[in-house]
Amino acid sequence: MDLEENITIQKLQENYNLTALQARKVMENTLFNIFFAYYEIARLTQDQLNQNKSLAISKERLIKAIFSFEYGQNTKLDVLNAEVDFNSDSINYLNISQSLKTEKNNLNLLLGRSITTSFEVDTTLSFYEDLAFEVLSDKAHSNNVEVLEQNSNLRNAETNIKISSAAIIPSVGLNTRYNWQNNDFGPVGFLATQQSNGLNIGATLSWNLWDGGKSNTLRQNTKIALENESLSMDQTLLNLDRNLNNAWTSYQTALFIMMAQNKNLETNQRNFERTKEQYNLGQITSIAFRQAQLNLLNAQVNYNNARYSAKKFELGLLQLSGDLLQANF
Repeated sequence: MDLEENITIQKLQENYNLTALQARKVMENTLFNIFFAYYEIARLTQDQLNQNKSLAISKERLIKAIFSFEYGQNTKLDVLNAEVDFNSDSINYLNISQSLKTEKNNLNLLLGRSITTSFEVDTTLSFYEDLAFEVLSDKAHSNNVEVLEQNSNLRNAETNIKISSAAIIPSVGLNTRYNWQNNDFGPVGFLATQQSNGLNIGATLSWNLWDGGKSNTLRQNTKIALENESLSMDQTLLNLDRNLNNAWTSYQTALFIMMAQNKNLETNQRNFERTKEQYNLGQITSIAFRQAQLNLLNAQVNYNNARYSAKKFELGLLQLSGDLLQANF
């Protein structure tokens, strides 16, 4: 096997590795989209549950307002206000349910199954407690699929230079020959007969001098290609560092917002319970009660959004670090 053939085999192996990396990239992107869709469904499921609880509160208030009006304890205006709020909550519940159905259809499509397949999701979330930026950065520089792809392209460019250089290297050929000779000089010769035998070994050195400059042009092009791949590698690492820093900052911010929204939810929950007691005792108006109800619902929605926002940023960090396919969720 000559030098050029050996280098060509190396290139074929590198192309195989590149194909495997491209397949991994497709798998990572598909898995990321599936998890992203799953978490969106989980968020809407929790929103639907919260909206349903708020709808039940509005229905209870409407029934109470009707009874109070019939017994002369409330005005018709209280009934109308309660009815408007109940209808508003019903519409919001239907809108969330429709969005949830749409997202489930989208996930079924991603999974390659029937759009009408029914399923439920788990709304509980757990977060990685040991994520560290330095560790994620080291993993990203060594295992990020974009970096690995670019490394493979760089090695391919280096191999192409070797192939183009091999075209001008003289080729050496070896040949062997075994000779046997028998001469008969007759009676007049000094020797009547003479025999000789031996092994002859030769070598030939050849190269192509007249290729119209194609070899030189090829070498120049491969060197330019290598420089371009090297620049692409630098740009890939810069983009990776930027994306990783942005994702880490967003993740930390999302975790802080999640904790803040959780405290806000607890405060609004206590406030609603006290307001509900006062409303049942007739100490506050239905308008004040409705405001406390809306405050609680908004706090629930904000906390729910913060939870899943943080989880999606965590998902992005795992993809950048190359750990997405091995992650536990």
